[in-house]
Amino acid sequence: CQAGHYCPDFDNNKVTDDYNNRAYKCDENGNNCEQVAVGGLTKQLKCEKGTFQADKNKSSCDKCESGHYCPNDGMDKQIPCPAGTYNDQEGSTSADACIKCDIGTFNPNPGATSKDKCQTCPAGSWTKTEGATSCTTCPSGTFFNTNDKTCKPCPAGTYYDKDYVVAHGVCKPCDAGHYCPDPGMTDPYVCSCGTYQPQTGQTSCIDVVAGKLAVIGDSENFAPSAATNVIACPKGHYCLGACADKLKCKEG
Repeated sequence: CQAGHYCPDFDNNKVTDDYNNRAYKCDENGNNCEQVAVGGLTKQLKCEKGTFQADKNKSSCDKCESGHYCPNDGMDKQIPCPAGTYNDQEGSTSADACIKCDIGTFNPNPGATSKDKCQTCPAGSWTKTEGATSCTTCPSGTFFNTNDKTCKPCPAGTYYDKDYVVAHGVCKPCDAGHYCPDPGMTDPYVCSCGTYQPQTGQTSCIDVVAGKLAVIGDSENFAPSAATNVIACPKGHYCLGACADKLKCKEG
């Protein structure tokens, strides 16, 4: 028997066609079958839809496996469901048995056997349609809005940090000592000399006033940029504010 066909088991060179209730006899190798009851049988039988046989000289056909389908008679190989789909049933006869992955999930591999093979898109990425083979990542300066399924610019007070967006699904608040005045920013601006910003997520910096010294954190050293705090001018010094370090008071 050729691949894609079968010759049922025989006893004393007589075999029974279980599908059509007909009998015929074959030689000792299962070939050259001649009908012995009811007319019209060929020497070998094609595997029916939903089954296949990859090997020669077999007495039966195999069910089409999950993740595949067999749409024609006489198939010697099964067809895998395309990437972006899955099929958890055996014996499928049509590509319609391949179910598309839901929106928001993807499957890059053909022949998937269960819905579990459809992976959830990482935070910051999405699929607009069913049956996706990959997810789309929002461009720099934007994040994926889960409400309307579109990429939105990072709001003012935030900026695009890829790792943060992937982990949290939103843009990162502007760091202390920095400011983010515009939507869609990819990098925060540094607070310039003479300004500071103690909070995150801000759109501007604060001017340093006279009698105060711009510093970073708990330091008492002057910070010429990216200042996150101000302190009272230390004893024995005076501070002009703005972009100036503390000055020692003169004797007298």
